[in-house]
Amino acid sequence: MGTFNELRDVSEYRPRLFTKSEGSTEIGCLRFAVKGNDYEYEIGPVNLRPFRLLRCLFSPSPRHIDMVAYCSVLQTQERVYAALTSEADAHVEEEKVNALIKSVVKGLQKKKIGKHLNFSWDADRIQMEIIPDVPSLR
Repeated sequence: MGTFNELRDVSEYRPRLFTKSEGSTEIGCLRFAVKGNDYEYEIGPVNLRPFRLLRCLFSPSPRHIDMVAYCSVLQTQERVYAALTSEADAHVEEEKVNALIKSVVKGLQKKKIGKHLNFSWDADRIQMEIIPDVPSLR
């Protein structure tokens, strides 16, 4: 192990999604390990869209948030939209679905964690790849 390309196999850096409590708020986080070092990034409160997007794209069907293992899969826009929205959003026009998802993605990419997330679209499906962009690997 040592070069970035050798770390494309996710078993090498073991991404995990988990939560931690800060007062009465549950904060969603992403952790991965490279060369024995753990890297941890706060995503935000678990009830807000950035964490809900990551959770949806992180694994095909994560039942429990604590320490969900990463498995990148294509998800339909409908499934991602359903994960992002609440009952209050039920009447959003369909053409705004893509704009909402892209807005949340853009917000994530502006955070410190953004350099580790690569989002791709295939027609009406979305996929997220986690990249361990650690300076010592370049």
